[in-house]
Order: sequence, then structure tokens, then C-alpha cells
Amino acid sequence: MMEGKRVVCVLSALLVIAVAGVGMRYVQRENMKRSRLQHQIATKILRLHIIANSDSRKDQKVKRMVRDALLLHLRPELEHVKNKEEAKAKIQTKRSEICKVAERTMASAGYAYKATATIEWCDFPVRKYGKMTFPAGRYEALRVKLGNAKGHNWWCVMYPTLCYTSESCQEITEENESEFKEILSDEEYEAVTYTFSQKGWEWIRKLQAIWK
Repeated sequence: MMEGKRVVCVLSALLVIAVAGVGMRYVQRENMKRSRLQHQIATKILRLHIIANSDSRKDQKVKRMVRDALLLHLRPELEHVKNKEEAKAKIQTKRSEICKVAERTMASAGYAYKATATIEWCDFPVRKYGKMTFPAGRYEALRVKLGNAKGHNWWCVMYPTLCYTSESCQEITEENESEFKEILSDEEYEAVTYTFSQKGWEWIRKLQAIWK
């Protein structure tokens, strides 16, 4: 009787180990796939990152004013670009204008902060825009720093445009979808539009935490 219980315990332990091993291999494969897709997507899109002077209510309000002014100024410039590199080239030639627009907007609110504008690689968390969810990772972005740039930031996808000024207006248009379908592969597009993706990655991270 005791011997039978030992056999059952051993078999159960072996089963748990086998399942854990399979699960870990699955997690590793999914992590590698997610990393690969994030890197691929990052080569095709350009993001916008605006950093406020501070977290004070006034500085955050000014940041939103600068955001609105920059989007209004830059959208016509990017309307007919065909790829990320073309978008970058356009932005590079407009960096001094971007700073002037930002500084003029801040001055209109009574602030004499300086602004800087650079294109650089930045770390972004998972971000959702309408039905599209972009994985966390490094992306190239137009980075606009206001004053001391110590406050909370605002970000969006600048090319193809997914920049919204209102959380309540984040509906992906057919034109948006068409643009992304043109520049992303089927696998990449599915990765950013698959509605279960975030929950799936949360589940995977929990499994990783258990098995560490």
C-alpha cells in the first residue's frame, strides 16, 4: 500500500516537472517571438515623446498645449510620407521649427522654458491605441523636452499617425488600419491587433514569476 503511494507520488512529481518544462519552453519561445516582433515593428514606426518640465498641474497643462500645437504643425508635414525613414528625414529638417512652436506655445501661457527636439531611441511601455497594442521595448522617437524635463511624459505613434489628444477619441479609422497594413507584415499586424495579447503576456509573466 505504502509502496503504491510512493509510486503515485513519484509519477505525480515527474508529471509536474514535465508540464513545467513544457511550459517554460513555451514561455521562452513566446518571449523570443515577442522580442523579435517588437524589434521588427520598431524599424517601421516613428513615435513621439513629450516630457513636461515638472509634474505640477500647470506644467502638465502646458505640456498638453505643446502636444496639441506640435500635432497641428506636424501632421501636414507627414501626410504624404511613404516610410519611417522619410518621416525621420522630414522631422530632422523641422527640429528648429518644432522647438520654436513649443517655446512659443509655452510663452503664450506665461512660461519662458526652453525646448529641445531630438530623434533618439527610447524605452516605451506597452501602449494601447484604440484596438492596437504596441509591445514594450525600444522605439525611435521624436523626443521633445520642455524646460527641466522632469515631469510625466506623453507619447504616441507619429508615423503612421496614431496620435490622439483625447482618451475618449482613440478609435482606429479605416485609413489608419490601411496605413499599418501597408507597412507591417501580416504577422506584425496581427501582433498589434490581437485583442487577447495583453492578457496572454500577463499570464506568461505570471508563469515566469512562479518558475523563477
